[in-house]
Amino acid sequence: MSKVKSPQEKKRLAYDRDHVTLAEYPHGFRRTWPRKKAKAQRAARRKVHQALKTTGDQAAIADVRQKRVRKWGSITLRESVRLKQQKRKQMVGAHKARKIARLAMLAKYVEDALQQEVEDFHEEIRAAAYMLVALGRVHVWPIHDLENLLALAISKLEEVKALYQQESPDSMQAVEDEIAVLRSRLKKADK
Repeated sequence: MSKVKSPQEKKRLAYDRDHVTLAEYPHGFRRTWPRKKAKAQRAARRKVHQALKTTGDQAAIADVRQKRVRKWGSITLRESVRLKQQKRKQMVGAHKARKIARLAMLAKYVEDALQQEVEDFHEEIRAAAYMLVALGRVHVWPIHDLENLLALAISKLEEVKALYQQESPDSMQAVEDEIAVLRSRLKKADK
């Protein structure tokens, strides 16, 4: 029967005495460790055999070293819990931060596309403007540059509309609809 009676003392002793393995497959260790050792020994024997075969000199054998096989190791339960808590603290807000970073990158791509010349890159400008139509809302898009991008997209789409009047009048209605949506968003952003 255990001499330790209080649950607090049992927990403290468990944190200090219990260990956790760091292996990727901890239960497979008993099977993989002999294999790793045998593989390293076979490789060393093969090198010795090749050295004897090529040079025939016993001095070449002394230079052959067996590859060191390392174990994963283990840590105390206390250290394992501390590492888990530290990782959990690092992960707080990580998903939101990645989402904000992706949207900021998308905003940069859209801005770069809208900066291009209309005559050469009118399709890319339309695609960038569509991204603003689809995602250019206050709660989705990074707010600090939304108004500027909306104004830039409207001016570029006006130029695309003038270009389409000459080339393809049937696409003008779609461009006009996009301009109307962007103007309504710009008015909401101004308020």
